[in-house]
Amino acid sequence: MMKKFRKKIFSKTRKVTGFDAQWYLEEYADVKENGIDPLEHYILYGKNEGRSIKPVGKDVSNVKRNDLDYEFYIYYYKDLATLEKEEAKKHWLLFGKNEGRFPNLTALCQSINFPLKDLHSLNLKKLLELNPSLNNVNQNVILLKLLQLDELHLIKISEDVKQDAKFYLNIAKYYLIDSSHEKHKIVNLLLYSNFLFPLSEALELLGNYYIETNPQRAMSYYKNAININQGTASIYCFRNLNKLLMNNKYYEEGIKYLTIGLKTFPNNQTSLMKNIDDIVLNKWDFKQDFFHEMSAYKNRTEYINYADKTMGIISSTYKNIFQDTKNDNNKTNRLNSKNVLIIGDKHVPQCIRYRIDQKVEQLEYAEYKVKVVDWTKLNEYYEEIFFHDIIIYYRTPSVPIIIKSIEHAKSLGKITFYEIDDLLFDELYPPEYESYGGNITIEEYNGLAYGMPLFRNTAKLCEFAITSTKPLLNHLQPLVQSKKGYLHRNGLDSKNSFSNKKNDKFIDIFYGSGTLAHNSDFIDLVLDAISDIMDKNSNVRLIIMGHLTLPSSFLLKHKERVKLVDKTTSVEYYYSILRSIDINLAVLHNDTINNAKSELKWFEAACFKIPSIVSATQNYIDVIEDGKDALIATSKDDWFKALNTLISNKELRDSIGNTAYNRIISEYSIEALSKNIDNIIKDTIKLKENHE
Repeated sequence: MMKKFRKKIFSKTRKVTGFDAQWYLEEYADVKENGIDPLEHYILYGKNEGRSIKPVGKDVSNVKRNDLDYEFYIYYYKDLATLEKEEAKKHWLLFGKNEGRFPNLTALCQSINFPLKDLHSLNLKKLLELNPSLNNVNQNVILLKLLQLDELHLIKISEDVKQDAKFYLNIAKYYLIDSSHEKHKIVNLLLYSNFLFPLSEALELLGNYYIETNPQRAMSYYKNAININQGTASIYCFRNLNKLLMNNKYYEEGIKYLTIGLKTFPNNQTSLMKNIDDIVLNKWDFKQDFFHEMSAYKNRTEYINYADKTMGIISSTYKNIFQDTKNDNNKTNRLNSKNVLIIGDKHVPQCIRYRIDQKVEQLEYAEYKVKVVDWTKLNEYYEEIFFHDIIIYYRTPSVPIIIKSIEHAKSLGKITFYEIDDLLFDELYPPEYESYGGNITIEEYNGLAYGMPLFRNTAKLCEFAITSTKPLLNHLQPLVQSKKGYLHRNGLDSKNSFSNKKNDKFIDIFYGSGTLAHNSDFIDLVLDAISDIMDKNSNVRLIIMGHLTLPSSFLLKHKERVKLVDKTTSVEYYYSILRSIDINLAVLHNDTINNAKSELKWFEAACFKIPSIVSATQNYIDVIEDGKDALIATSKDDWFKALNTLISNKELRDSIGNTAYNRIISEYSIEALSKNIDNIIKDTIKLKENHE
């Protein structure tokens, strides 16, 4: 019964590819002696016993772990090379066992967990053809040489050098599993593999070996592991290389290889992107000393070029990354244009109100959903980039997180605006130090110069521009990528109050200085005229609010009729002072920076029907109808004449105040500016659709 059953099984498995029956009988005497069919024996017994099916060299897998192989023993242990066969047996029994020596190749391979089948699969005949010098060498010794446990042996196993390289790489990997092996032997195997044919894995392992002792060499191996066409470098290769490059401040190279890593390992984008963010931030921090140093020099063009180069590397890095992963399928048609994100600067209260808070009111009035994020906290709210398709960057410097977010937003097909309400981005800014009247230190002044190219670069990354004045728009529009910009003026909001001035026996002249930069403007242009007016009219008083240092001679002369009020962040308190005055002054030198200043002081006074005298800067010329809704003063004489006219003519004061009031209610209301921002967004969407 058993015999029939065995034959039934055997008949179903008759074919074994590559089986050499004649060789099998000659190789295994027990099979031949018992007269068993060689193929039947192999299928039923030999396969499980690990026997071979064709000539591959002596099968040592059947050698027991404690059986002494004389040739192996005296070859592997050089101190025993002179022993005869019987002496070697005695040595093994008396000393070798206790000393932990290997009696044969099987025991050695088992100790390193190296599968003998990898060696037995080799064709001994082919080995001898490729390596004639091995013809008289014991087969075990040949196998031992292949394991490279003694010294480097240039033994070929095939005519394919790549296959040979992989073979020795695999041996090195087996040794790496067991930490007891001498590292230099493993390195020799890897070097041999690399000599035969460069493989990413071998190069990476060499990098791992040298990472602590020779970082420069490790970097070279890691780079080669990534660069070769057969690249199979692991994600750890990219991370280790990045660490070394950062330690040596090779930031551009670090960015380059991490970018390759992102493409190679798309499922590990989060961790690799963090590595890129870290290296960009390190590069940025490294450059800050140079930025501060150059910002103190007079040559601002050179500083702009230097900063642009640094920030250009950062922006191109993120641009390349995000462009490689974007989907270009008609993104604009899927824009949710009613979701607006404002990423803005919140350091200046007045700017927050007029360019952020007001815009929120205006957009919400037009039924937009608006989210505001302080740019210094963008890391915490970065995901908002994905949920908003209209993004306004207000007064943001081009620090790494801002650059990254802009390039990311553009790659997703979103619309990006750069908005600013001052000429902070032009090389003319800041104005001469003397214009600050000693109100800031040189260090603070250099800090203003430091920020100038950062604002400029953010503008260059965004697609469209928004400004508060036409002259400002003329400067900003050429920088943005579309060369297209929009005028959106400062205006009224829910915080504005409206009332008439109460009658008073005094006529109060008011000047509010919201910044530190206009000290010299006021003193140079209008102070003498005010002094003359106060000499002429005992009922005239001067009220100064904010940053202004008046000459001591003027204060001594008119101290009884001069009131100095500290700058305040309270809108209510500011309006309580403003609504009580008779004449408002907006004083600016006529220069490029001041030409771009908004008409804010004029329309704030107009809320209370208070007439203003303004400087003849370009924006005021654009906005004001001279003699109707304000008076424009060009020279010092003009200031005196305008002051004298308004002081002596209450009806004119009331007329100009009322006209200004009616105009701002019509043109500067939430409703009017809401329509304007709505039209801006709709126009940019059309432009983007047409472009795509």
